[in-house]
Parts: sequence; structure tokens; C-alpha cells
Amino acid sequence: MKFLRILLSTFMLSAAAFAQPHDGRWWQSTLEDQRNEYLNGYMDCAVYDGGRRDLPSVGTVEIAQAIQAFYDSNPKMANASVVTVLKQVSKQKGMHRKPLPGGEVWTNKHAYYDGEYWPISDMERTGFVQGLRECYASLPSEPRFSKGDAFYVGKITAWYSNPKRSHRLHTSIANVLALYADRKQESEPSKE
Repeated sequence: MKFLRILLSTFMLSAAAFAQPHDGRWWQSTLEDQRNEYLNGYMDCAVYDGGRRDLPSVGTVEIAQAIQAFYDSNPKMANASVVTVLKQVSKQKGMHRKPLPGGEVWTNKHAYYDGEYWPISDMERTGFVQGLRECYASLPSEPRFSKGDAFYVGKITAWYSNPKRSHRLHTSIANVLALYADRKQESEPSKE
């Protein structure tokens, strides 16, 4: 039993060592399009699955500019996660606006984040998946995703690219990602 605990602890530490933190260093070293899609993915989950109403209601580009300004003004905060900075930015004046009248109304849970939205480049797709995964990891009862970003990007892209599924372009990215979530181990029947 002790050996199993040590083995499990080693595995968890190894997995954590390979996980890339989404902090100021990541932000500064990542291209703008990937950062914007990270925010789109995070906001998709946080708003539609997490019920967050405190997050900015302005466009992702504007949010990204505010996050960039925060990191530029606070170089000692480079180890602060993007999510932590997003919380700070959310408190800034001008980050919350009422929707303009006559805008599009979405009846599905994840609005326009579906197969028609699915970004074109793998870099942008990776950002979107990173944001979704980061958010889902923070929610207590949401699905878990232990494989690498490239695995999920490939699976989602293949799912939307399948000609038999062209009618499913309006399925949300989050719902397609959920198809590849970690499965809970079924307990084996006792052998008596």
C-alpha cells in the first residue's frame, strides 16, 4: 500500500512538472492570437459553465490589452496567473458594459463558441483548449482532462472535420471537448 502511495505521488508530481503555468511569463512568451483564444476558452467555461458574472463583458482583445498593461506595469507580478490578473482587470472601470440593443441572442448554452467558431490555426485552437481546461480544472464537479493540449485539439478538429458530422457544426466546442474527458474507472465486481 505504501509503495502504491509513493508511486501515485511520484506520478502526480511528474504530471505537475510538465504542466505549463499560465502566468505572466507564459503570457509574454505567447503570441497574441493564442492569448486571445485562451481568454475566449476560459470565458466560455467560466461564464456558461461556472456561472461567473463578475468577468468583463467587453471583447477579448480589450481584456487582453488590460492584462498586458497589468503585466507591463507590475513586472514583479510575472508569476501571477492570468486568471488572477483577469480577476483584477475585471474590477477596472470600463470592463463591464451593457449589451447594445438589437444584438444577436443565443439560445444554446455556449453561445457562438461552436464548430463554426473553432479557430483556424492550431496555435489559436491550443489557446482555446488551454483556457477551457484551466477553467474546468477550477470547477469542482466539471469534467477533467489529463492529456496534453495537442490531443484535445486533434480530437476536436477531427470531430468537426468529419464529413458525416457537418450538420453538427452548431455543437459547442465545450461539448465536443467533453466527449474526450477522463472517464471514471468503473469499480470491478467483487470476486467472491
